[in-house]
Amino acid sequence: MTSAPVFPLPVSLSPSRISSFTSCPLAFRFVNVEGLPDPPTIYTTKGTIVHRVLELLFALPADQRTPQAAEEAHTTARDEFTNHSDVTSLQLSPKELEAMWKDTQFLVQNYFTMEDPRHIQPEGLELRLEAPMGEFTLRGIIDRLERTPDGQLIVSDYKTGRSPHESQTQARMNQMMLYAWLCQQQLGQLPSTLRLLYVRDGHTLEASPTEQSMKFLVTRTTAVFNAITNACNTGNFKPNKSALCRSCRFQKWCPEFGGDPSRAAAEAPAQLAPPQ
Repeated sequence: MTSAPVFPLPVSLSPSRISSFTSCPLAFRFVNVEGLPDPPTIYTTKGTIVHRVLELLFALPADQRTPQAAEEAHTTARDEFTNHSDVTSLQLSPKELEAMWKDTQFLVQNYFTMEDPRHIQPEGLELRLEAPMGEFTLRGIIDRLERTPDGQLIVSDYKTGRSPHESQTQARMNQMMLYAWLCQQQLGQLPSTLRLLYVRDGHTLEASPTEQSMKFLVTRTTAVFNAITNACNTGNFKPNKSALCRSCRFQKWCPEFGGDPSRAAAEAPAQLAPPQ
């Protein structure tokens, strides 16, 4: 007789959730299995705002995508987010708040040093795709999907942090490969190019997916899902101590820091929920 799983198995995963599990299974459990609060940080909020500004910019006709139009889009985004929980929950002082808006403004303007948006033909902005991969559904949101004059697809993803060290490049690109697979499954075409645009330092990472890389991707992702399944069945989500621990909000319940994971479900909602 098979015993019941300790935790329910997720039926859908995103590229970021898959990356989360490989980075730290215990943090994955807290957020994606137990559904504990994962409030925004100033870094994620900046990213959300910059994504919104660029989405507004690319919604304009090509010849109108100028730095001035981006400034106007930034003003619109500021109006949209001023009273949004992503901003208010940060509880920033007026000085800190103004510094945040100045930084997002800088990031948007720095984007123009990387490419000319007037020469890009977007086919989708914040495009939601999903497809079954074995026993689960893979879901993702593509920042920008564009088509070149010769009919090729390019997937671009904006990043507001600094570009990664060379040793971390492949891990960052692995998520993009999942977006390429989603395009192939739902749109019937494998993108020719995947691009990570690091707008803070103006650095771009590129990769070209192949049929062989897609086969390897499915094998690797299936193995990750099998590991998630085993962890849910046994309840054994091991913590992975790394540099990421410095910014992890679940340290209090992590055994690597003397905490008890079993207490997180009862204690974290009150302690981590954003203020009303």
